[in-house]
Amino acid sequence: MKNKKITYIFALAIFLALTATTSFLLNGSRVVPEAQAAGKLKELIPFDLITFNGEKINIKDYLGKPIVLNFWGSWCPPCRYEAKDIESTYKTFQGRVSFVGVAVQDTESKARAFIKTYQVSYPNGIDLDEELMNTYSVFGLPMTAIFDKNGKLAYKHIGAISKAKLTKELKKLL
Repeated sequence: MKNKKITYIFALAIFLALTATTSFLLNGSRVVPEAQAAGKLKELIPFDLITFNGEKINIKDYLGKPIVLNFWGSWCPPCRYEAKDIESTYKTFQGRVSFVGVAVQDTESKARAFIKTYQVSYPNGIDLDEELMNTYSVFGLPMTAIFDKNGKLAYKHIGAISKAKLTKELKKLL
């Protein structure tokens, strides 16, 4: 009888976990308004990043125009879902908005394959030691933060972001 209870509880826990995961994947994302944006993240935090092209970038060099900072992983289904929308939005706003992508909890080879598969052309690099992930309080992927031209957080989105939503938020800053 005790084994049946344990089996039932275990099965129920698995069912609930699968239900929650499915719900998240189907519903896509959670929007975090500026006023509630993950704790201490209120402005762009300076960092250097080596891109997959071998270029060293400093995020402060992008100030002067809005910045889209996207955290993603090659293993992340919502990241794959949003990749083409972000690339398309980048091409639409190229020259007026800066885009930077950061692969987290990933390997360099898989992240490079992701970049190639989704034909991502804006600067991207990998955060192998998870320093940026922790600095920016990334607790769900994908995570997109949009900063105004002065580096103040304007919008934060956890989950796959659509081209329509990204465009709407960027137009507010231009």
